Parts: sequence; C-alpha cells; structure tokens
Amino acid sequence: IRIYEFNRLVKDLNGLTKKEFLVRLDEHYRIKRFGDELYKPGKKHHFSMYLDGEFYSLYLRKSVYTFTDALSKLDTQILFKTILKPVLGIKDLRNDKRIQYGFGKHNALRMKDAIDRGEFEVGFGLMPVNMDEIKAVADAGLVMPPKSTYIEPKLRSGLAVYNISDRLED
Repeated sequence: IRIYEFNRLVKDLNGLTKKEFLVRLDEHYRIKRFGDELYKPGKKHHFSMYLDGEFYSLYLRKSVYTFTDALSKLDTQILFKTILKPVLGIKDLRNDKRIQYGFGKHNALRMKDAIDRGEFEVGFGLMPVNMDEIKAVADAGLVMPPKSTYIEPKLRSGLAVYNISDRLED
C-alpha cells in the first residue's frame, strides 16, 4: 500500500499581488526561492509552492503556529489554517470552485503544467500523510480533512482494517 500526497491548485491569489501574497506568507513561513527547478517538500510542516513560473520552499515558523491535537499537526490542516483560509479566502475545501486537488506519482509536474497554462495561479506540494498520523487522528476521534490521503492500490471493498484490540484492552 502506498499513500500519496494530495497537492493543492488554486485559481487566484484572492485579489492580492504576488508581492502582497508573499508578504502574507512570510508571517507563518520562511520562504526560499528555487527558480524553475522542480522542487518537492522533504519533510513534514514544509511545503513546496509554484507561483509565476518559480518554485519556492515554505518552512513553517513553529513559533507562530499552535499544535493543539493530532489534526493540527497534519500538513493539510496547517496549509488550510495558515494559507488557504486566511490568505486565499478558501473556507470550504469540499465545495469552493477555486481549489482543485492533484495526486499521484507525477503530480508535481502536472501541477506546474496546469499553472504554466494559466488554469491556476498557485500550487502547493505537500508530504504524504503517514499511517501514524492517520491512526492518531482516528484514535482522537477526529476526522481527516478533505483530500488528505490518496491510497493505492484502491481496496475493492473500500475498507481498511485497523486493529483496535489493543485499544479495547486499555
């Protein structure tokens, strides 16, 4: 079983210029420009961004973000709480027409191509969620955010088995 990331593509910068957008991101992230070289995040709480023909790395400033529970530690939730909702104005991840999701092995290149064609303005690359994170969210009785995981191969029954016998003995 392989878990892939779900990257995010956004149609516009919510009325912000590129400079204004980067200034807003700087409140929560250390930003490094990589130019047109394909760049993917290398660890948790670290994103890649593709904007205006250039890749950037976004390193979360942990001093300005509060980890309160298993959900708040997920990269998908961090991106939502620090960029998508407050900066880009995307409040409904399931229904907002300004955001789309990409997944799979060659997703970073597809994301770049869609932005270069003008279909979207900015894209964010995330690390895949791991099984420990999924378990922590489930154990806390929480629900994974929309488009947090893409698992292959797809199970025909749609079910994944998680042994809860250890939890029942507590």
